[in-house]
Amino acid sequence: MNKAISTVKFYINSVFGFSGLVRDLKYNKKKAVKTLGLLGLILFSFSGLITMFTAFNLKMYDLLKPINQQGLVVLNTIIISTAFTFFIGILTVIATYFLNQEGDIILSLPLKPWNLFLAKFTISFLSEALFAFVIMATGIIVYGIKNGEGVLYYINSLLITLTIPMIPLVIGYFIITPIMKFGKLLKKKDFIMYISGFLALGLGVLFQYLTNQMTNFDKNPELIMQKLTAPNGLIDLTSKLYYPAAIAAKAIINNGTLESFVYLLIFIAIAVGALFLLLTTMSNIYYDTLIGSTEVQKNIKRMDEKELKKTTIKRNLLITLIDRELKLMNREPVYFINGPMVIFLLPIIMGASLFFQNNSILFDIKKLMNHPDFSYYLNLISIGIIVFLGASTSIAATCISREGRAFEFIKSLPINPKLYITAKIIHGLIFGILAAAIILIMDLAFFKIDTISLLIILITSIIILTMIFILEVFAELKWPKLNWDNPQKAIKQNINEVVGIFGTMGIVGLFGALIVKFNIKSNGLFIALIVIPLIISVILYQKLLSYADKRFYEIEI
Repeated sequence: MNKAISTVKFYINSVFGFSGLVRDLKYNKKKAVKTLGLLGLILFSFSGLITMFTAFNLKMYDLLKPINQQGLVVLNTIIISTAFTFFIGILTVIATYFLNQEGDIILSLPLKPWNLFLAKFTISFLSEALFAFVIMATGIIVYGIKNGEGVLYYINSLLITLTIPMIPLVIGYFIITPIMKFGKLLKKKDFIMYISGFLALGLGVLFQYLTNQMTNFDKNPELIMQKLTAPNGLIDLTSKLYYPAAIAAKAIINNGTLESFVYLLIFIAIAVGALFLLLTTMSNIYYDTLIGSTEVQKNIKRMDEKELKKTTIKRNLLITLIDRELKLMNREPVYFINGPMVIFLLPIIMGASLFFQNNSILFDIKKLMNHPDFSYYLNLISIGIIVFLGASTSIAATCISREGRAFEFIKSLPINPKLYITAKIIHGLIFGILAAAIILIMDLAFFKIDTISLLIILITSIIILTMIFILEVFAELKWPKLNWDNPQKAIKQNINEVVGIFGTMGIVGLFGALIVKFNIKSNGLFIALIVIPLIISVILYQKLLSYADKRFYEIEI
């Protein structure tokens, strides 16, 4: 048991860096402030979700109170929290499945398979516990305040909230572990990771459907409430299919009674029992999938002289470096899933949103298209979306960090730092152009935009993205994160990536707010959006090349 606890602590510190934060608070306040700022940004990103769920629960409580069925608010919150933690948990399980280079170091230690499996489960659990806490708080607080509940109610709610992610995660590991075992038998671990990652598209569409149901609540609340609360309605069917949700709801609502205490113990026992079943049945399979997970398959095919000449052709160095960037991004599934995949994911979710709105959104679009300023605002919105999508790939914001310890070898090669940095920017622009193509196709399909508007959107967005990418490469040269033991850390624990995404989001949002506030409707705005970023980009690019020439050889791991 001591080994299991030690392994859990090691994984927690490795992934979340809690001990490092405590140390920084004592000895490196500046770094600690950066870390806390990053945590603040992450919590802020939940604000929209919190607002939406809180408004939904307030309305639901008011409608159910007259018929004394307000307890369904708690049950519905538990069901939604369980569903979301299951869907997000699947992605978390995939993203953290191969972590910390186990095949190289961890597997050589005298640890039992269940020690590793428990540690990995704990990492996923802590991530999902935060998500469950956010969703549960929106329903628990609404019900508690409006119903005048006491302290025991909140204690029971907290215990249930902390236990909720366990069962969905157990189910997730029961699904993913055999899939990974199958992938190992095929010797296609990366392929399985890509397939699993694209499951996010389906989960994203489902999330959009549920979101639309909530945002449509105000349009016909009685009808939606009937669908939720009627016999064999959504809540009734879900609680029957997933009975632990009903047990958890009774433990919270009937607080202060022996019945509540019994239900609380039953729910915790079910969750712990599910975890025990997972550890006893899947630990060895999980351990087996880790063995050889970092091995590279050897190609024993003999090459003749003709094939050798084909593979060793001489070509332009810049093109070679760009080709290397593309191959490195595609070779590591974590980089693609956490980066360029957003270009495909968000447009599909947007398309799903339009689809689930049925004819109402099409009617609204037709009305908007008749507005004299529709084309003007469509161009601006399209530019904003493309810029956000391009920045969300995090290609430029993590371009040096993704090299990791290999950067020491790159410095020893006869590579011109200026070409090396230029290839990084062009790599980002390739996916920026891809994002523009997807949005422009959607504009053509839904809004029938003209050729002039198409060119304005394309040119403006690419020039603005160029400026952003140059700034992000500057940041990467100044503050690269090269010392990592897990590829995810180069992206998810990289302050440059967070600042790049949220900074771009903030600039786009502020710019849009200023246009609306001051009612700017001049076509000269597009000229300014092209000329000003273009001039800034040219100046910054020259300074970047000069800085890269010097800084390239100064970077240390």
